[in-house]
Amino acid sequence: MSLDYQRIVLITGTGQQKGIGFGLAKALLAQEHTVILTARNESIAHKLASQLAPDKNPIFGKSVDTTNQTSVDRLADWVREHFGRLDILINAVGSGFDYGISPLHTDFALTQIALETNLFGTWRMIKAFYPLLRQSPSARIVNVSSGAGSFSDARFGLSANPVLMTSYGLSKLALNGLTVQLARELKPDGILVNAVNPGFMTTISGAEAAGTHTVSASIEGVMWAATLPDDGPTGGFFEDCQLINW
Repeated sequence: MSLDYQRIVLITGTGQQKGIGFGLAKALLAQEHTVILTARNESIAHKLASQLAPDKNPIFGKSVDTTNQTSVDRLADWVREHFGRLDILINAVGSGFDYGISPLHTDFALTQIALETNLFGTWRMIKAFYPLLRQSPSARIVNVSSGAGSFSDARFGLSANPVLMTSYGLSKLALNGLTVQLARELKPDGILVNAVNPGFMTTISGAEAAGTHTVSASIEGVMWAATLPDDGPTGGFFEDCQLINW
């Protein structure tokens, strides 16, 4: 089945206007999909949604704390009540950027935040929304990952820079592994699950000195994975729409 229909898209991590989540919401809305953008603070979510209010297609701002099961379940209930299905889930929320911190100097409080948000938060969202994704004719899950969660990334990978963003990198490494396992489990349902490295973005403090991608460039690979045809890949780790090693 083709994807030539109006999809219901939910994006986490859209709480900042300059972030990748907000950029994705704007781009997917322009493609005439129904978009649910989320932030921990509902007033912020409503405000950002109103900035993108389209002439034709609806956009909704909803609150969700992906580290809180009750909050996730509440959002899933709302989507079930209003739409009865979900076509695209983009897990773009990220936290725990411990730039330059080595393992022996890691603050475990920050490590816990990174794991709870980047790994368990994504895992929690997928489990909660799986019944709604099964109702879609062509469901897609995109986990926004990072080169810091790979061994092969020449600049930020674990082999190249073993002390760079320790907690964040390890949480994304685990996310890549979760993506592989979920892709295998959900393949019989026709649900494609992929991880995407959007590149080092200008929204991260200090990124300018290291060379960065703009948000518009970063979202291209995520958009590609979110709108794959039914015979598209699953269980991969991609950058710029190309399969990369991790």
